[in-house]
Amino acid sequence: MDHSPPARYPPSAAGGVPAMTYDTDPTEYIKENRTKILAVIRGSDDPFARACAWALLDRYTPDNDFETLSEELELVAKRRADP
Repeated sequence: MDHSPPARYPPSAAGGVPAMTYDTDPTEYIKENRTKILAVIRGSDDPFARACAWALLDRYTPDNDFETLSEELELVAKRRADP
């Protein structure tokens, strides 16, 4: 039985975020899809999807935008804590 992941996930697997392939430059991918990636962090019910989106932003966002990402994460945490 083959347990390898599919070559590309359908867009719906990550809340409409286009699939990133091996030939995609991660920095360019973030620039083009930042809004959608942030939407996954803000609104996904899947903790794994949120963690992957955050890790992608954390790894490939320029240092000068890191404070903005940190603030965004704090807002998401606060929204999820408030019923």
